[in-house]
Amino acid sequence: QKDAHCDVHAITEGIDQLKNEYIENGYHHAVLDLDTLRYSLDRKHLDVVVSGSLGKKIRHRVIYTDSDLLDTISQDTFDVDKHIHSTPENIAKEITEHYNSLGYDDIKVSGPTEKIENDEHTYEYKVDRGIRYNIQKFEFAGNHYFDKKKLLEIFGITFFNSSIPLSYEQINQGIEQIESLYDIHGFWKVQTLLPVVKKDPST
Repeated sequence: QKDAHCDVHAITEGIDQLKNEYIENGYHHAVLDLDTLRYSLDRKHLDVVVSGSLGKKIRHRVIYTDSDLLDTISQDTFDVDKHIHSTPENIAKEITEHYNSLGYDDIKVSGPTEKIENDEHTYEYKVDRGIRYNIQKFEFAGNHYFDKKKLLEIFGITFFNSSIPLSYEQINQGIEQIESLYDIHGFWKVQTLLPVVKKDPST
């Protein structure tokens, strides 16, 4: 703003805001920094020099090959806009991890495929989520101390919630909690073997 009072903090905040606007418009790797504050000879005016680069304009598009339009706007949909700071290769991995955590253990992600049009780079990811598996039964071999109901609750299985999506991350977290539970009750050096997961696509 011409003839505005010099406030370096406000200037840097304005640069950050400008950078975020560029990012929201597809320039995900934009870099803007305050370069120089240059006073006029009479020191009544200040020129602000901002340096950096916008980089290429990038879009990400996730294409679902296993569902219709209504299904792709469900709560399970991967929100690619929240991952714009990742590389295209990492986004492909993050799509897989996202759906693995929701029970899609057979998911297949192909891409990214890069398309360039009018200096805009679009990365496409084709996603086949496959079957969503739910855990319907837990068996605890070797547990002779705690009630099975107590152990099931660690995994989120209750009377009102009889099944949960298959998530190896959640299973491993539950195993760590069980080991801690035994440790608290005086069982030293408790070891838990890797779980055996049996998948039945028909259920």
